[in-house]
Amino acid sequence: MVRALMRRPEVPGWIGREFARRTGLAERLLQEEYKPKRASYSQKERYSLLTCGWNVHSKEIQDRVNAYHQMEARHPLSDRRIVEFGLALPEEQRRRDGTNKFILRNAGRNLLPPSVHSRRDKAHFAEMFSDQFRALGGGALFESLTIGELGWVNTDRVRLMYRQMEEFSREGFKGPVTYIWILWIIFGVDLWWRLVFERKNCGS
Repeated sequence: MVRALMRRPEVPGWIGREFARRTGLAERLLQEEYKPKRASYSQKERYSLLTCGWNVHSKEIQDRVNAYHQMEARHPLSDRRIVEFGLALPEEQRRRDGTNKFILRNAGRNLLPPSVHSRRDKAHFAEMFSDQFRALGGGALFESLTIGELGWVNTDRVRLMYRQMEEFSREGFKGPVTYIWILWIIFGVDLWWRLVFERKNCGS
């Protein structure tokens, strides 16, 4: 019954219809991901976060940026022993009374100032992305997308998303950070295609 009530994942409207059909995207979205058996709901969700593609992609990008600057990063909280310990924790040690990372906050109670230890909000960096879009050309970046010509994305929909993102930016991103990451990925994939396959100089 629960499975029947779950919302079926849909192909986003900004992805080209033919491209989605050709790649079997709708069917792939319906595939169930592996989750450990005999685990609680919370543990399964944590496992999904640890193994999702976004997490892997983020770490790879960080490594490349660090290598470019001749640095090497360390991720102590990604140590397997720490991860296994975290997965085994009861949920009340992770979140309690609206406070996330409960056990970690307790561990650092005497090591961090109250402004850090008790902070509940989190920066979203939306202004950084919107400022960078404007510096690179603003809406003009999405006027002639090569991946739009290839049918990978719906260019009209992407342009609309950019205009809506600009409206959110003018309002100070008081609501959800709408479309920032999607637009950044679209821009990045289009830039990658032109640099690698068309050998174009894509700006300074």
